[in-house]
Amino acid sequence: MRRVEVDAGRVLSLLEKEPYTATELARILGIHHATVERLLWRLKSTNPDLRSKSIGRFVVYWRAPKENVEEYDEFIRSIFPALTKRIRVLVELYRRKAVSPSTAIKISSLGILDDDTKKILDELAEKQRVIITASGRIYLTQLGASIAEGAEKTYQM
Repeated sequence: MRRVEVDAGRVLSLLEKEPYTATELARILGIHHATVERLLWRLKSTNPDLRSKSIGRFVVYWRAPKENVEEYDEFIRSIFPALTKRIRVLVELYRRKAVSPSTAIKISSLGILDDDTKKILDELAEKQRVIITASGRIYLTQLGASIAEGAEKTYQM
């Protein structure tokens, strides 16, 4: 029995254009459908953008289109031309790497703590974006860190 090497790149490029079953891909590539099915299962485990769906007795494979992140960034910036004070607080904590109890920073080190800022910190804690410790330290939750990271990338800070 001979082994057939299949170019995974060619399969992925075909699936980018339109959905196929393993049998259809096998006909295009000129190899056995079982070989294509093995390749598809291997590719599916390593490529998160490769999708499949069972339709009756057939399994259809396709490649999800790549999202254009720049368009989303422009859209967000058109709605929110500047960062809100809440997001700026999250970004500041993220920049200072206050993302765990061991890296928490003193609230007083954030600078001017007027009533407005204290209210914002309380809101962020209530929404579980930050954790405020009993000793007066603050750090980001995983969600808060994700928001701050996204804002930093979107606004190219």
